[in-house]
Amino acid sequence: SEMCIRDRVSTQSTWATIAFQQLNVDFVEMKNDFANVLRGVDAKNGKSYADSSFKLLAKAENTMKLLNLDHQSFVENFNKYLDEPTPADIDKLLTLRGLKRTDVPQLFARK
Repeated sequence: SEMCIRDRVSTQSTWATIAFQQLNVDFVEMKNDFANVLRGVDAKNGKSYADSSFKLLAKAENTMKLLNLDHQSFVENFNKYLDEPTPADIDKLLTLRGLKRTDVPQLFARK
């Protein structure tokens, strides 16, 4: 029946939200554990590695935050969460959101 389908979709949406929230918590814990490991690394040799690693981790964290936003917030906050995204970054995020470039032309407007 129609109610069963609607209830199933609602339940799946709830589970997806909970799973995403847990993924975000796990990611933050992983980032903190990584920071603790790097404290023991030789400062001279480990600094550039740590800097590039934390930059990648921050990008991944911001990507997750962006993907969890509703459509309007996704568009409004895109440049806030992603500093200088590459065309590949943009295409990947649009694909994950189920959007096309024509759906969000404001992301491609020149600043």
